[in-house]
Amino acid sequence: MKKRNKKINTIILSVMISLLIVAALGMMLPPFAEQIKQINGNEKSKDEINSQPNEASVNYVETENEYELSGRWFEKEINGTKMQVTLNDGAMIYFKIKGTDSVVVNFEVISEQEVPYFAYVIDGMEPIRQPITNGKILLPDKGEHVVWLVIDGMNEWEDKWNEEKGVAFKGLESSGVINGIQPTTARILFIGDSISIGVKALSDNSISNYNSATNSFAWYVSKKLNVEPYFVAYGATGILATGSFQTTSVMLDSYSANRPAELPACDLIVVNCGTNDSDAPNDLFYKGYQELLLKLHERYPENIILCIVPLTQTHVEEIRQVALPFTWCNVVETKDWEITYTDNVHPDVNGAKKMADYLEQFIRAKVWKME
Repeated sequence: MKKRNKKINTIILSVMISLLIVAALGMMLPPFAEQIKQINGNEKSKDEINSQPNEASVNYVETENEYELSGRWFEKEINGTKMQVTLNDGAMIYFKIKGTDSVVVNFEVISEQEVPYFAYVIDGMEPIRQPITNGKILLPDKGEHVVWLVIDGMNEWEDKWNEEKGVAFKGLESSGVINGIQPTTARILFIGDSISIGVKALSDNSISNYNSATNSFAWYVSKKLNVEPYFVAYGATGILATGSFQTTSVMLDSYSANRPAELPACDLIVVNCGTNDSDAPNDLFYKGYQELLLKLHERYPENIILCIVPLTQTHVEEIRQVALPFTWCNVVETKDWEITYTDNVHPDVNGAKKMADYLEQFIRAKVWKME
């Protein structure tokens, strides 16, 4: 009996030591998303990636297509091939995939200033950025995975309006089974300028490597609210400022100078305009802002419109006065927001997250009354 008890004690001790070793290894290994970031551009082999369980659920319905588009896309023939083109950071592509450990996203470089960046999101985890010339994505394993692609950053001053310089998408390449998906969550329409799409979020230069829609306040607040962001925003634009594209009212109706656009269905509208209108006369800004809100209300009569006061407080009084008589419009005051910047105008990553915190609180308290 004593020998048997001794043997049992030895087994228990061995099991406990094994469990301690496993636990220690688990603490040493970073999450899957962090390991992907360390790989940065698929420089290491698939065997070096430790697959982890999905960290977020993604609500969607499956479609009959290979992928689904969201955002400002249009079809265009380039070098004899029909492609999907976008001129707007934040445009997205959705699909799910199984039976493979990788997929290649085929883009065509149609920009002039520099190569744009895209980001991919696997199973709701953190976005990973890379240039569109490197379209290979490593998956955690050969199981089923939901993938979001985001056109993350173009040079702010590509000629998008006249020459349609942006990003062209040709399709997906993989040995696995691919199906298009469509999110079933609510959608917020973000209308604005460079701040809405994360220009200069990563540094104080508006080049593609430093512009990041997935590091914008719009992206972060959408993640907090579990909604889909839809971006209609271009750098340096405003109520009267044309900047890198056109005025806000004109850009709502246009993909480019000669290409009309349609606005999507949505559940809430967030307008962030005025920062670039510092030189605009007060009366002309007032008139233009009023026309913009009335135009949006005509298109979305059932929707609430949130008017974010520019962080610079530009034309704050005009924005308040325009919105005052409209029961369907709420002004989001920003004077007391504590935001950090890359250049005193554009929020950095922490600043964008802080903006998202403030906006989330406002929406939960005054718009959707969420728990």
